[in-house]
Amino acid sequence: MTEGNDPKRDAWLEVSPDAPPPLAPSPSSEPPMAWLQPEPEDAPREPGRRKVRASERAAPTAAQDAASLAIVAALQRELPLMAALWPDVRPAELLRSPPPVEAFQARCDFARRAIDAVGRRDAEARSRAELAQRRLSDELARLGQHGSPLDAALASLESMQARELLDAVRTLFRDQRTLFAGDVARVDAAAVEVGITPARAREILAAEGFTLQSVESRPWSPFAQLPGAPATMDQLAVALMAHPAQAIELLRQGAVLDWLRANGASPMVIERSREARMSAERGASPMLAVHLQSWALGRRELRLGDVAVPTPDSLGSLVRSGSLSLDALATAAREGLLATWLRMSGWIVAAGAADLVARNEPSGLRRLAWSLGEPLYLGSAAITDVSSLARMVLAQPSLREALPPLLASGDLVAWMESLPPPRRDDGWLDTLRRSQGDPQLRGDTLAFWTGVHALTRAPSLEVLDRRGESHAFHSVQSLTVTAELAGAWDGLKRSYRSGELIAWVGTQRPELALPSLPRPPREDEAELNEFLWALGHRGLVLEWGDRDLAISAPTDLVRAYRDDWRNLEALLSRGHIFAWISRFHGDRMLVPRDREGHGLSVAEAMEALRAELPRLPSGFGALKIALLCGLRALPTDPCRPGDDATVEGFVDITLKPDGDARAWDPLRAHVLHGTALLWVALDPRVRRPVTRSLLHAAFAAWNPGADQVEHTERLMAGLSRSFGRPVPSPALEARLSQTAREEQRSQEMSRELIDARRGRRRLGALAIFFFLALCGMAVLLLRPAAGVGAQDPGPDGDALVRLRVEVTIPRAQRNHPWDPDGSGPELHLALQTRDGPVEVGPCVADRECAQTFDNVRLAANTPLQLLVDEDDLVTRELLGRIWLRWQGGRQETLRSVVGPCVVTVEVRRVLQLPSPTPPAVIPPPAPAVRVDAGAPSTTRSRRSTRSPRRPAP
Repeated sequence: MTEGNDPKRDAWLEVSPDAPPPLAPSPSSEPPMAWLQPEPEDAPREPGRRKVRASERAAPTAAQDAASLAIVAALQRELPLMAALWPDVRPAELLRSPPPVEAFQARCDFARRAIDAVGRRDAEARSRAELAQRRLSDELARLGQHGSPLDAALASLESMQARELLDAVRTLFRDQRTLFAGDVARVDAAAVEVGITPARAREILAAEGFTLQSVESRPWSPFAQLPGAPATMDQLAVALMAHPAQAIELLRQGAVLDWLRANGASPMVIERSREARMSAERGASPMLAVHLQSWALGRRELRLGDVAVPTPDSLGSLVRSGSLSLDALATAAREGLLATWLRMSGWIVAAGAADLVARNEPSGLRRLAWSLGEPLYLGSAAITDVSSLARMVLAQPSLREALPPLLASGDLVAWMESLPPPRRDDGWLDTLRRSQGDPQLRGDTLAFWTGVHALTRAPSLEVLDRRGESHAFHSVQSLTVTAELAGAWDGLKRSYRSGELIAWVGTQRPELALPSLPRPPREDEAELNEFLWALGHRGLVLEWGDRDLAISAPTDLVRAYRDDWRNLEALLSRGHIFAWISRFHGDRMLVPRDREGHGLSVAEAMEALRAELPRLPSGFGALKIALLCGLRALPTDPCRPGDDATVEGFVDITLKPDGDARAWDPLRAHVLHGTALLWVALDPRVRRPVTRSLLHAAFAAWNPGADQVEHTERLMAGLSRSFGRPVPSPALEARLSQTAREEQRSQEMSRELIDARRGRRRLGALAIFFFLALCGMAVLLLRPAAGVGAQDPGPDGDALVRLRVEVTIPRAQRNHPWDPDGSGPELHLALQTRDGPVEVGPCVADRECAQTFDNVRLAANTPLQLLVDEDDLVTRELLGRIWLRWQGGRQETLRSVVGPCVVTVEVRRVLQLPSPTPPAVIPPPAPAVRVDAGAPSTTRSRRSTRSPRRPAP
């Protein structure tokens, strides 16, 4: 059937609404009705080779062994070679759709492999196999003497069918040598059943001495109830078809049956006429009863309105030409007429499709068209058998886009089911049925590609990358070259997702033990890497922007971290980077094991890092991976890795302990999250016991307290005492030097500014006075109730705490207690601390309002003042004032109500500061006491110039 603009033809032909673009004609010279090639997986395997498949690709079962045994058994009998090679196909189907030469040769090769497989079972099977092998060789040699072996084999099969036809004719007519018109019609029906055309059957009967009369010559009484008074069975059948309304009444009354009995019709005609009368009495379709009677009288055609369909082969051409409408065909199917006629003609598959049309199945008309010889259209390609479909899909990649919807809708399975047995592959069809029936595999095309590569045995796999370029892999070994995989990574992922890659590898290397991976894929990139590792690949391919990154060694991950740390950290959560490092480099020991088995390997470090990865801030996970893979420069900011020349970080440690923990302050976050400990531990100069301790402290899985400030301070002090100072990189040292120079210049400029201002001190003081006065007026005007001063010192000393202040505000309303002026404003909170007030807000109603403050100084057991006011654009009105008291606990929750608002203050003590030491009181010096030794003074007295001391009051 050809495509056109007729909507009826479109309804008959269309398979998928999204047809691919037109395709170039297939390079194959094979006719469109290609023959089914033998399935290569049925071929026997060499001894010692084990076929291991995934669960979706089950190993050969007993059914495949039964096929080999059936061929061997058929070759031992006196059967034509065609019937022996295809023992499960009716000879009529073989004659109706003969195979091409290539399929015949492939079937002979398959038969030889089957004989060889059976011969390896035991001694008895070996003798049967030798007999079958000898018979196959003799038949091929004999048939080759007459030209083409295929033509000679078909001629031999036709001779066998001709003998069956002659036996059937002798059984029907015994010694009758003259066959009249009704008898000839019965002969034509018998010829169709054995696969011989009616014309060829008449030639055979004529050669055997039979006389065939085209007109009934026996004298019959006229049938006066019908117009024209027919006097023969053939004339009666034509009259019944021409006047169906009168015919159905005559059938119900039994007039036709009585007329046949009165004229001495044969018992078979009488029996079939009785069936037609019973159908009319049951109230079935009138046309069905009339056709049953017409077929009993020797006619074979189907009458649909004014159109007479002689054979099922002509149905398709009548529909294409417009002589027969689809509505008429569907009506005949619903009446049961079409299915009955197709079964009578030997078209069993087409009859089943007609039953689907009668049940109003959506795919009924398409199945009917396919079973009547209509090809499957994929774009402009017309496909008539499964082997042509397999070759076409591999030759034209654009067809692959139309396959998933065709499989999901069930049309592909329906097309295969509608094909006659010589044109389909029952094993492939069963696999597709199981895949379609499994809800988990319904969207997977692995079963389809398994059948494609099993039929074609394609030597190479071609994939298209994102740029549309083709990449070919000619062997499974080529799938282990990391550079080639990275160039075709996108195409390989599509091929793996569809199942084509798995099917091709299973065909090329059936002995490989492939991993059991989920189908359809969940994480196609991670699962594809695991699949390639099972084939022998030792590298890793990562999605990397416009290009894909090939990882052959751990140092490549260091370059990946410096190139794009965000992409690397995003890929860590998928797990295949951890899996690759653990699989191929996990045995490397970071700390060798001692006699007691204590040590640490790379695989164990990967497990610890994977466990703590969700809790690490951005950049630290990628940095730890880079450090484990060989990175030696530790950047101060993990999100700015730089390179060897531009990295701003530290490149070494002095190993000269000085106890100055302030040198590690730039690496405080690294110490907290373990990257600094890991960096020091991987230094080869560090002793093994120290390395073991640092590595166990570098991961949160071994150090639950790594988020505490006290723990960080202790680690920094320990690092300074044990390893000295970190050595900055040249880029960091240059930046620090520039910062120091800028600070010095700033101090000099401040000093010059102070000197310049000394001359204008009085004017400056006056300006400051007016400025302070204005500020005070602004505070009084804008925030009259926000005068929250610093907290008084407490008796227990100060502490560094973490505050979380949360306020819950009721729904905003006019004239609400917390909305005095009816403007629907926002609220503002102020909480006094030792360093001054901390402010929260503005806060609006019906929304969460909370804020967290770190490193806040509070005095324990000292009241805290909290003010809540209305934060308006012009004025602020005080709504309430409360006093809270923190008793100095490690974690306390203070809650109070200010008007209609609920205020919650969570206090978490981080560090207790030492109590200030009161200043020492220096006693006044004791008065000098003059001691007279009794010796006269030789010095002259000097008169004091000081004023005399006034007496104490």
